[in-house]
Amino acid sequence: MQYLIYLNKFEIDLDKLKTKLKELGANIIEKEDDNLLFTFGKLELDKVKSLQEIKQVIELYNDWKELDFKTLQNDCLKLAKTYKIKNYAIKTNFLNKIQISAKSIYKHVNPYLKHEDIIPDEESNNQIYIQIRKDGKIAYRIGYSQIEIAKREDKKKFSVVLEHPRLSSEIGDFLRLCWIFRLKLIIVTDNKEEFNKTLKKAKEETKGIEYENFQLEIVNEIPDYLEIIGFSKHGKENEKKLIELFKENKSYGLLFGNDTYGLTQKARDRANHTIRLTEEDKKPLRASHALSYIMGMYYCNK
Repeated sequence: MQYLIYLNKFEIDLDKLKTKLKELGANIIEKEDDNLLFTFGKLELDKVKSLQEIKQVIELYNDWKELDFKTLQNDCLKLAKTYKIKNYAIKTNFLNKIQISAKSIYKHVNPYLKHEDIIPDEESNNQIYIQIRKDGKIAYRIGYSQIEIAKREDKKKFSVVLEHPRLSSEIGDFLRLCWIFRLKLIIVTDNKEEFNKTLKKAKEETKGIEYENFQLEIVNEIPDYLEIIGFSKHGKENEKKLIELFKENKSYGLLFGNDTYGLTQKARDRANHTIRLTEEDKKPLRASHALSYIMGMYYCNK
């Protein structure tokens, strides 16, 4: 059996790791690129997955084939039937820059499997891994991995509303946090054309986010369907009030201003509640730091 092993991104002694894997049944271990080990052998998978160095283990279903979307569809269907899965998420990995996107892969594979009652679900523990490379011709190989994904039952409780962000680093911090916590991000701007330029740069600076599955909305005004909790060093309510709000059965918009000017007058007037975080008033938290602090409070007080 062939496996791909993804490594966690910290300092690793590869020689020691190879020894550990060989003790667990790996016969051949070769480094393919900076992030990946190729292994061949019958592994003790549970023990392999428990190693701190290991991020993910993928069981390869086929060797490299020249890319043909019909063949790819059939291979993915055969894989799903082999592992008897009824729902799945696709993970793509492009080893070269080619004129094919992850979205185009989804558009070919998902409807084909859905027709067979095998349903795409981004929160599925069943992952179909599709790797693409170009070495003269474009080729692919697929594999299967069962991963642990924590179900976020409360993820629809909050949306994040960011008013008039100015810097790509500022936007990038919110993109990263909203992806981590699976929160919808709503950007309020009165200049969408200029904002989209900054957003493009922010996306280039934030790797690892699957933007095809990211909830992002760009609007001119704060949505009226949300109860808004604004955050400001001048807020009249404190963290105790925020904890009380967490326990109510409502959908909230967590409202932040940009790191330069904070909330506008219009935003402060729109907010149903305005919360002050921490006792510090001279050097308050940055907006992205405040969001991290708030989500920590929420999960500690569920």
